Amino acid sequence: MRHILRYFLVTWILGILFVGHSPAQPISEEIREIIKNAPSAQDYPQAGALILFDRLKLTVHPDGNTVSERHLLVKIFTDRGKENFGDIICRYDGKRERAVVEVARTFRPDGTVVQCEKDAISDVSAPEVASASAYSNAMQKVVTFPAVEKNAVLEYRCKILPQEEKRGLLKKLLSLFFKDREDKYFWRTVTFQGEEPILEKSFTLVLPQGKKFSYLVQNGDIKPEVSHQGSNVLYTCLLYTSDAADELDGV
Repeated sequence: MRHILRYFLVTWILGILFVGHSPAQPISEEIREIIKNAPSAQDYPQAGALILFDRLKLTVHPDGNTVSERHLLVKIFTDRGKENFGDIICRYDGKRERAVVEVARTFRPDGTVVQCEKDAISDVSAPEVASASAYSNAMQKVVTFPAVEKNAVLEYRCKILPQEEKRGLLKKLLSLFFKDREDKYFWRTVTFQGEEPILEKSFTLVLPQGKKFSYLVQNGDIKPEVSHQGSNVLYTCLLYTSDAADELDGV
């Protein structure tokens, strides 16, 4: 009985110690290869950092809810790069959405990997909230990366999910009658070039079969590639050149 009680207490204490800490995500072979073969600062003497890839994905579900995902891999070259990418911010609507950081870690030049601590990830109000109450739902998920130094590589993956809506009985009943009249709009603005060079930038829009949308390309000529996955249609815009200065607007 004492052994059972001792085992229970140890297990219970360990459970308390580890609660709230999600396990580190495994490192894919693709990430290892990209970091291994990444260009050096000598290849980009004017750059503060080099974005190895920046992959965005927007999934629109049949009910109109959307899920947004970003996977970023960036190599730091200078203090400017440290300043620009040491803190990464993800904006979201605090009333309708929630932001979940799935990966936040630093690959140091010596080969060690430092995971971002839980207390280095915070949810704060957007700056405009202080001066305009109309934007009170505007939130930011801020990730402060550890061990950011020259030639380090930062990996970041974040997902924005719909917030579970709490509705009263009357609102639920009304929604049954006016479901078809609800506006289900979605939009995104995606910039394909910024201050630092980018080796790969992609944006994928996932839509249910038959869902229509419009888009506008500014300062370039980007045409989405169309593919199918189950009952969904995928529209992917992909650029590998670091000289891209195109913007996909109005999606």
